[in-house]
Amino acid sequence: MIGRISWKMELPLRPRGRGSFLAGVVTVLGLGGSLSAADLGSELEVVRDPARLPGASQVVLSYSDAVERIQDSVVTVLTEAAAEEVREDEASKSKLPRFDLGEEMEESLPKNRGNGSGIIISKSGYILTNHHVVADAAKITVRLRTSEDELAAVVVGGDPIFDLALLKVEAQDLAPATLADSSNVRVGDVVLALGSPFGLEQTLTMGVVSATGRSTVGLIRNGLEDFIQTDAAINPGNSGGPLLDGLGRVVGVNTARYMGENIGFAIPINLALKVAEDLVQYGIVVRGYLGIRYAELAASELKKAGVPTGRMGIVITDIMAASPADKAGFQPGDVILEVNGRKIRSGTHLRLVLASKAPQAEVSINGLREGQEISWKVLLGIPPEVEKYQAQTQPSGLEVFPGLRVMMLTDALRIKLKLTDVREKRVLIAQSYPAGAAQKQLQEGDQLLAINGQSVSTIDQVQKIFSDPEATRFMLKVVSQDKTTYQLITRS
Repeated sequence: MIGRISWKMELPLRPRGRGSFLAGVVTVLGLGGSLSAADLGSELEVVRDPARLPGASQVVLSYSDAVERIQDSVVTVLTEAAAEEVREDEASKSKLPRFDLGEEMEESLPKNRGNGSGIIISKSGYILTNHHVVADAAKITVRLRTSEDELAAVVVGGDPIFDLALLKVEAQDLAPATLADSSNVRVGDVVLALGSPFGLEQTLTMGVVSATGRSTVGLIRNGLEDFIQTDAAINPGNSGGPLLDGLGRVVGVNTARYMGENIGFAIPINLALKVAEDLVQYGIVVRGYLGIRYAELAASELKKAGVPTGRMGIVITDIMAASPADKAGFQPGDVILEVNGRKIRSGTHLRLVLASKAPQAEVSINGLREGQEISWKVLLGIPPEVEKYQAQTQPSGLEVFPGLRVMMLTDALRIKLKLTDVREKRVLIAQSYPAGAAQKQLQEGDQLLAINGQSVSTIDQVQKIFSDPEATRFMLKVVSQDKTTYQLITRS
């Protein structure tokens, strides 16, 4: 049954409330700002159909109906990097990992342009894509199947660990994709890849699921992998587009393929949605935290530790004080074999399993202590990086005049203030309570265009004008609620 649901994580994290203009504003992972659920309007609403595919073998002569249901949900993502920032020897590596473009294709692509694909996952304008598609982009636009026009897009947040990013556009009547339950994907399922390979929009290829749970491929540098492997053709420009089942439901986000091989990889949609929900609510991906250090043992060492032949596991070498592992009674030398019934193959696999869980989730862990079986119930905690992030998202801004704070317009604020059409650098009023008439007139979020007739587009320019010791009167030209006004503040 297809239904509309809202995901909401109940975490002991400080919510980004509406009370402060600056709450929830932070630059994340070099991709622009992040926003809270309150800032973005509501929880992330998606359309899901978790039903399994029919079990019996069926002869299907055409997938046209399934494809037509999804086509309007697939977009082309166009990126533009600042020309001076593009290095010829690094451009293809950052945008197209493990892709074999071929000499002719490489020569035809502008050095500061790139393209990929994306999946509309909500009517409110959220679009899933790969992190490597939009990383370091100075400008991002998307093109819908139904229009030749390009829509300005901003990055809500990104996560290079899983190679995922979430974009947002302002548009009406968007068609969100129907998302399947990727845990039901089985080897042998027919899958379809849809996207814009080499700029050829709405290109469809077909294959089967070759394997699931591929976690040691090495495609995401320093990242975590849990790929669906397929022989459906995935080429440059497919990145960020959907991998579909035979009913046209999204089961994964196409990411990469092996150089010169007919082997492609997609991130399971369940994992991608968890990342998207975190980015909407918190601006970063919140992963379950255990609080251990570990080592991987050779087969001979595992045997000495009492691990049955053919089984894998990791040994704990250290435990963080007051961490969930410490509270649950773990000890150095303990061997972890399973988490929630999933056999742990490596340290990376353990990180992946924990990363798919939210803080405060309870997990069951089975293992060995001095050769004897032992089990633990653990309440996962909040990762230290989240606590650090929260400390960085407190109201800020630079005070340039007593009671007057300013900050630069970020991509995150463009979403919040509905200024996605404003691409120029702008200085915003972050906090205002100066003396005089301006106390009631200046509003948080006003765009500061000029002071005493001098145009300003950076905080340094604003500081320079206010630092003049002989100046006592400052006429501010601001845009407030789409109206241009002038406000005078004075210094006694």
